Amino acid sequence: MRLKHIATLRLLLIAGTVAALALVPAAASASAAPGQQFKKIAVPGAAATAPVGINDFGVVAGIYAHNNGIDHGFLDQNGRFTKIDVPGATGTYLNSIDDLGVAVGFYTDTNGSIHGLVYRDGSLTTINAPEAGTASGQGTYGQYMNNRGVIAGFYVDSSNGTHGFIDRNGNFTTINAPKAGTASEQGTYLTYINDVGDVAGAYTESNGNSVAFAGPLGSFNPVNVTDPAASPNTTYIVTINDAGEVAGDYNLADGVLEGFTEAHGVFTKIDDPAGTDGTDVGGINNLGVVVGYWIDSNFNFHGYELSPTS
Repeated sequence: MRLKHIATLRLLLIAGTVAALALVPAAASASAAPGQQFKKIAVPGAAATAPVGINDFGVVAGIYAHNNGIDHGFLDQNGRFTKIDVPGATGTYLNSIDDLGVAVGFYTDTNGSIHGLVYRDGSLTTINAPEAGTASGQGTYGQYMNNRGVIAGFYVDSSNGTHGFIDRNGNFTTINAPKAGTASEQGTYLTYINDVGDVAGAYTESNGNSVAFAGPLGSFNPVNVTDPAASPNTTYIVTINDAGEVAGDYNLADGVLEGFTEAHGVFTKIDDPAGTDGTDVGGINNLGVVVGYWIDSNFNFHGYELSPTS
C-alpha cells in the first residue's frame, strides 16, 4: 500500500520537486555503514507503517494505513502507540514531533483540500497559509515544528504552484527560491527547520529540473549525492538536524529508493536488506537516530528505527 504521505511528499516531489546533485562536499565517498541494525516499528493491526519523524527523546511520529486505504497519524513512545485522526478528515498525516511533544502534519478534507495541523496535548489545531488554494490537492502541508515553535512547510496555491512557508505564531512568511519555476507543479518545497534556523527542502526550475537544498534560510545551498548509482535529479531531502547532518533518500537507476545521511562530508547509505523495493529515510534527530520505512516487493511499507553505528 502506498501511503498518501508519499503522494504528497514523494509524488509531488518526485514529479520534479526535490532534487539531486552531490552531497556537500563533492569529495565525500558513498558507502553503506557496516553492521546497520534496523529495529522494526509497526502499528498493531496496520497494513502499512511509515515513521517519518523522531524527537530527541525517541518519540516517533508517522502515518499508517489499513487495507481500506484510509491513512492515519500515529505517535510511538517506546512501543506505546497513540493513533491520531482529525474528525471528519479523509486522511491524517503526522510528519514530525518536537522535544516538547508537539506534532505537526496535515489532513485531507472531504473535498480533497489539504490543511496543516498541530497536535498538542491531545488537541488539534488547523493551520492554513493565507495564499493556499482550496481545490482538491491544493492547500497547506505542515512539515515540521522546531523547539522554538517555528513551523516549516509548503502550500499549493490556486494555480497549483508550490511555495515554502515559515509560520511564526500564525505569521506566515512565503519562501520562494529565486530559481524556482512558477508554473503548475513547480515551485519551492520546505520540509524542515531546525533549532538553529537551518532549513531543508527543494525547488523545481521552469525547465523541470529539481534542486535539493539544505542550510541557512534563504541560502538555497544545493545538496548533491555522491553515489554513482544515483539517478539524476532524484534526491529527496527530508531533514537537517542541529549539527547540520542531512538525511533523505534518492532513486537508483532502476527506480529503487535508497536512504542516506551526510555529516561533515561523510555520505552513508541506509539500506534495509528486507527492502527489496527500497528504503526511505523519514527523519533524523540530534542524536543521529534515523526513522523511515522499507518497501517490500508488493509495495507495502514497514517502519524501522536505526541508531548510529559505533
